[in-house]
Amino acid sequence: MISLIVVEVILRKLFNTSTKMCDEYTGYFQATIIFLTLAACLREKLHIRIDLIFRALPPAVRGRFEIVTYLISLIFVSVAIWAVGKLVVDSFLLKATSYSPANTLLVIPQSVVLIGLIVFFLQFCVDIYELVRGLRPGKEYEAEISPRV
Repeated sequence: MISLIVVEVILRKLFNTSTKMCDEYTGYFQATIIFLTLAACLREKLHIRIDLIFRALPPAVRGRFEIVTYLISLIFVSVAIWAVGKLVVDSFLLKATSYSPANTLLVIPQSVVLIGLIVFFLQFCVDIYELVRGLRPGKEYEAEISPRV
């Protein structure tokens, strides 16, 4: 992404021309970075959480509260997967392309978003499994509140 921007700046300043696709492809690269790192951020507990509420709960309730919030998030991600999946299928069937001079097949960047969401969904499933497995009767739940560094 940085290389593309550098090339674009050099072409504009020295040769008074443009690649005519820099904005489009840097947007695709940003979406790729965001969606392909969602699951890793969740695994490392780097997503934004409201620790003020979480810390106020008794330790015995924290685990159940976290499971509920993860299940709500799982529903949201499931809806996003369905919507993006439908978009990918429609773009593939219609052979949709971007409006830019690059004429990029939209199914390519949309598929990356879909893959990122599916991996994110799977990470939620793993985390929920680990939370449920860790909540055995008689065992007090102590979640890691601060992110791992």
